[in-house]
Amino acid sequence: MSENETKRAALIAVSLSAFVTPMMLSGVNVALPAIAADLLVDAVSLSWIATLYLLATAVFVLPAGRLADMIGRKRIFVSGIVVVALGSLLAASSDSITQLLICRAIQGIGSAMLFPTGVAILTSVFSPQERGKVIGVNAAMVYTGISCGPFFGGWLTEHVSWRSVFVFYLPLVLVAIYLISARLEGEWKGPAGQRFDFAGALIFGVAACAFIYGLSVLTTPIGVAAILIGIVGTVVFVRLQNRLEHPLLAVSLLFDHQVFKFSCFAALLMYAAVFGSAFLLSLYLQYIKAMSPADAGLILLVLPIMMAICAPISGHLSDRYEPRVLSSIGITFNLVGLGLLALLDASSSFVYIGTCLVVMGVGFGIFSSPNSNAIMGSVEPEYYGSAAGVMSTTRVCGQMMSMGVVTLVFALNLGDVEITPTVYPTLMNSISTCFLIGACTCAVGIYFSLARGYLHPVSQNR
Repeated sequence: MSENETKRAALIAVSLSAFVTPMMLSGVNVALPAIAADLLVDAVSLSWIATLYLLATAVFVLPAGRLADMIGRKRIFVSGIVVVALGSLLAASSDSITQLLICRAIQGIGSAMLFPTGVAILTSVFSPQERGKVIGVNAAMVYTGISCGPFFGGWLTEHVSWRSVFVFYLPLVLVAIYLISARLEGEWKGPAGQRFDFAGALIFGVAACAFIYGLSVLTTPIGVAAILIGIVGTVVFVRLQNRLEHPLLAVSLLFDHQVFKFSCFAALLMYAAVFGSAFLLSLYLQYIKAMSPADAGLILLVLPIMMAICAPISGHLSDRYEPRVLSSIGITFNLVGLGLLALLDASSSFVYIGTCLVVMGVGFGIFSSPNSNAIMGSVEPEYYGSAAGVMSTTRVCGQMMSMGVVTLVFALNLGDVEITPTVYPTLMNSISTCFLIGACTCAVGIYFSLARGYLHPVSQNR
């Protein structure tokens, strides 16, 4: 197979998987009220359907990236697709919230195997001059998947069942497995003789679980203790990684590369600010506005469609112009959009909601590809797997923080009650509070984006 054919096969295979996983994830958001009614789920447990998926992804994404460097990125990538498919089949047959949450964790583990390896494969195959463009294409496929998820998920929930949302995309999974296994030749991994840090993986997993669980029960002594365990565990993990020859996390990347470090912080804050928006708006549209799942899904399409349009354009521009400028503009757009959503009430018009989603979609599309290009372009080739793992970890941790904040706000305001018309005013107040917190988070993200420094040589920017 020629070099161009290898590039084409890699881009198609990785982009197809990048399309499928977020399509399922965003489709589930629209199905949440139907799941709550069928399985008798309260508001806090409902938020755990999204949170547990992200928590499992966050716990396993660093180990998956490290294993990919050791035994092969393509091998871990294919395994991840299979695990996601298995988790989806089991989720579709769930008859209790406990079983569904376990299946969501399985899906999260599979996604953890996909996120770092896909970007690492693209970075390994394509030259630095093409990196921003292909990352932009890959990001566009992610957002296209997010766009299709609410539409298909809403239609299937309304006309078939919420269970079908977990399995309707499986034929595409089979196509992706075929393309990767039969059409993508070669393997990519780091130098031989590396060791896996089992202790670090365990410490990081315990710290992440403790922190997110602590947020959900922060008002209790157990919640405070869990958060303290999470903080102490994180400190111990970083100190351990700094002493190892083959660490799970290349801590030197965070301390020695300012562009890399601040780009990761910007991504963490951006995802923490924005990710919970789809969950919140799904509840707002179906409960407060009394919309059907299908109609709510159509409105939610606006956000990812704008992301899909803008991501490849900004990715291509980031090969020539400084990512810090493009990404900072993107975060500013999201600050405005979230600030406007914080003013939502029961009488807000659909035009107002759509305008907010357009602003946020454009902003996130402008931000994501240049920021990813800055992260991957600021390290040497031997660190591509680790860098992709760190990038995926910051993204998932940001998403997890976003849902953690939502879970905390819901726990403080709503508690363990089913969502009925009597609690709609409290639900509306909780949604507005979450959007306001997101806007404030974006303001901090702008600082890190601007302070990261330059990626390209001065001559390249002329």
